[in-house]
Amino acid sequence: MTQDLSTQAQDLPPAGQESALTERPKKDRPELSAKPVDKKPMIIAVIIAGVLVLLLIGLTVLLFMNPQWAETLSYIATFYVALLLALVGLILMILVIVLIYVGLKINDLTQLLGREVQPILTKAQSMSTTADETAKTVQSRVNLVSNEFVKPVIAIVSFFSGIRAVLDTLFKRK
Repeated sequence: MTQDLSTQAQDLPPAGQESALTERPKKDRPELSAKPVDKKPMIIAVIIAGVLVLLLIGLTVLLFMNPQWAETLSYIATFYVALLLALVGLILMILVIVLIYVGLKINDLTQLLGREVQPILTKAQSMSTTADETAKTVQSRVNLVSNEFVKPVIAIVSFFSGIRAVLDTLFKRK
């Protein structure tokens, strides 16, 4: 307990110096309170569930006692099940129609992209081929200039530089 208080005291900033870094984060868990919990909603839910169970038991006993009512109730339930089945079938048919429509639209979009994008790709490919040919032509011209003009000039300049160096060495020019 005394260690807890000392560590808490160390965690606190000095008086009058509070910053965003030294503020302690708020606790995420709810505080425990001495106030009692209201049990009324839970009691009402249990009572309603009990009444529903008793009603179902009473209805079952009533239907066993009167077979004509059970038969009528059976016809009514069959009618509602058939009605719901027809409704589910209708919804499924609508869903299939929507899926077919979406599939056709996707097919149209694919064809549109094929018609519109294919010429662009062909043009880009021809431009790429033209750029490659241009690069090869420039490279061959650079090689020609390098081999035919620059290398001989470098050789001549090197030769005369060598002669100059020899002459400078012989005559010791400073």
